[in-house]
Amino acid sequence: MSLLWRAIEHYEGALEFFTEENHPEGWAYLHKSLGVACLELGVAEEDEAILRRAIGHYTNALTVFTQEDYPEDWAVCQLNLGVVYAHLPVEDDLANLWKAIEHYENALNVVDPDTNLVNWTRIQRNLGIVYSQLSDLAREPYYLQRAMEFIEQAIQGARMLGDEERVAELYEWLSEAVEQLDRED
Repeated sequence: MSLLWRAIEHYEGALEFFTEENHPEGWAYLHKSLGVACLELGVAEEDEAILRRAIGHYTNALTVFTQEDYPEDWAVCQLNLGVVYAHLPVEDDLANLWKAIEHYENALNVVDPDTNLVNWTRIQRNLGIVYSQLSDLAREPYYLQRAMEFIEQAIQGARMLGDEERVAELYEWLSEAVEQLDRED
């Protein structure tokens, strides 16, 4: 049994003692932790059912972690929901990609480069990736242009963090996107 499965088992066991009624904050933190574990496991095992469990746990956590009362926890749940939806299979109507964008944009209501540069940079990068996927699937150059805008923001954030490896990776992605746009023109 992997460590993530063991963590899930223990978190679920703790939910017997921490209920939404008797300890809402602890209950929400357990659901947030279960969301993280299911997200990591679902991505690692490429398992849609486990990813969907993560959605349920984050949704539960968000009943307590409101934007007004717990802005940081709310933003992390929103960011991670974006990651979950970005990893779910893309349906014909691209709904999962649009849900990913919605959650990333929700997180940006709280996260900015002054308050949390790491997560802000991550969100910018993730939005760039999702818009790039939309561009590929919908054959819309506009989405690729949006992707490039977000990647440029992520480059700025990575520079401020001193993450030169990430800067190089993002510049490589950006140069490929420029070439793709040139081919489409």
